[in-house]
Amino acid sequence: MLVPKLLRKSYRYHFAFVDPFGPDGLKFNTLRELAKLDRMDMLIHFPIGAIKRNLKTWEKSGGTILDEFLGTDSWRPKIKGLNSDKIFKPLVDIFTYQLQSIGYPEEGLKLASSKAGLYAGISTVPSRNTKNVNLYVLILASKHQLGQKIWNSVITISPKGEKSLF
Repeated sequence: MLVPKLLRKSYRYHFAFVDPFGPDGLKFNTLRELAKLDRMDMLIHFPIGAIKRNLKTWEKSGGTILDEFLGTDSWRPKIKGLNSDKIFKPLVDIFTYQLQSIGYPEEGLKLASSKAGLYAGISTVPSRNTKNVNLYVLILASKHQLGQKIWNSVITISPKGEKSLF
């Protein structure tokens, strides 16, 4: 793997854009490996649409793709009985808790400028289809407050209240 080579010069800054097509394209252990680098920030594609489409199947079985993607099976009781439009926040909360467990402080995972709504306090930029359905969100994980400060200055709020990169 690449991480041992990068650890030889750990004083360098590293950035990874983690872009799986769906949750089956990323195991949390990969993020755990990358987090071994002291100066590693990640912009992570969180495929909420693919998760919603497959959630019923995963709820019925153990050791699922979602378990590996989140790095835990603790999501099951947290979303039990919730409509699919209500699962986003608990799943992202679990994901950010997992990121904290591998060295990403809360300050590097929070969006300072968001005050209300579904995305309140979560450092995400949503991407929606033409029917206004969430396909995925981008989540910044930074080990330093400055990374989050820069991210907050890059994303903007549209007149519709949506965060976007442009």
